[in-house]
Amino acid sequence: MHIKIFIVDDYNIFRSGLKLILEKHKNFKVVGEALNSNELFNVLDKVQPNVIVLNLTLPHKHIISITKKLFKKYPEIAVVLLTFGAVEYVILECIINGARGILWKESSPEQLVEAIVTVASGERYLDIPESKMVSKVIQHAHSHHYDDHNFTEISDREEEVLKLFTKGYSYKQIGIELNISPRTVESHKNNILSKLNLQSVTEMIKYAIRHNLVEI
Repeated sequence: MHIKIFIVDDYNIFRSGLKLILEKHKNFKVVGEALNSNELFNVLDKVQPNVIVLNLTLPHKHIISITKKLFKKYPEIAVVLLTFGAVEYVILECIINGARGILWKESSPEQLVEAIVTVASGERYLDIPESKMVSKVIQHAHSHHYDDHNFTEISDREEEVLKLFTKGYSYKQIGIELNISPRTVESHKNNILSKLNLQSVTEMIKYAIRHNLVEI
């Protein structure tokens, strides 16, 4: 069975070189390339890759936006980050938003192959040199793993309720805002807690802030 790979990078030479490396592997097939997020999402439904290789030389806002949108719309697609010195918060944001693999400039082509095989099987592959924020990245990866998975189960209405709780609205105020009864608000709250494996409204609020559902 082939692992279908999509490459996102704004350098033509880099994409061409990466494609040559990947297609030497008999079980890999590069099904598409993109310069930016617009090109990626315009063709994603057509090519249906298993893995997206994303170079972090793209603008930081674009990188974070891509990983968030991929995780929300295409949680089944694994993302491998190639970083050549990206700042810490970008890497952490990408991990929190579902990226499964990280490779640095010190990594070898063999490690890239291993990373793709690993993330395609549903596991994580974090190759980070000792000199670079190892513990913090790994802690975030593990602490957010199950939260990230469950986030895809929240309905649009439940997300609205979650945002309003985070803004300090009461059950009655949320009901008025969304034109539903306080009892329905309570039902949505209980569903959110159950889906996200949380225990209280306070934990819900922390979750919403962590996942950038609200501005603080």
